[in-house]
Amino acid sequence: MSYKYCDYECGSCYWLRDMRNDSIMFDGPSNEKGHCIMQKNCYYPDDTTCSYYKSKDNYVPGSGCFITTIVCDMLGFDDKCNILETLRSFRNNVMQKDSNYKDILFEYDTVGPEIAKSIIDEKDYELINGMLDFYILPTVNLIRDKKYNEAVSRYKNMTKALENYYGIPYEEKTPVDYDYTCGGHGVKKIGEYND
Repeated sequence: MSYKYCDYECGSCYWLRDMRNDSIMFDGPSNEKGHCIMQKNCYYPDDTTCSYYKSKDNYVPGSGCFITTIVCDMLGFDDKCNILETLRSFRNNVMQKDSNYKDILFEYDTVGPEIAKSIIDEKDYELINGMLDFYILPTVNLIRDKKYNEAVSRYKNMTKALENYYGIPYEEKTPVDYDYTCGGHGVKKIGEYND
């Protein structure tokens, strides 16, 4: 007998990972626990959920510095690690305050969720470690050295490389009404913008 998960139960939540095969979409029976990647704890799929609940059927995930967040999560780093905090601070305090970064923020909002989903689906740890060593850590070091344009260029090169690697086309032009002051979260949905 198959178990049908109800809305707002952990089993229908995007963040519940199936520990048997490290799949982000939990499909196990109700008597097995899954691991919530947001709460960093294990739950039965019929547990009532929390404020992190996102339906796995229609959710396009979003978080600050989303591609890097996925990489750090898959490598076991804490969500408040120095890498993520540095990149989030840079986005919020430098990029979102300078219109010169508008196009890169929009591009990231457009392709970030697709790239992140591909990273999750493929679980290519050689690629993930390469991203960390060749792009992410050097970007963080450039930010610390206040070499902001070089940091943006390095991160943009990573995004472009991932677009090419996963075959994700990007030719959009930034809309005139795009609000870059809250951009760069990697959460653009079709037909709407979120921060």
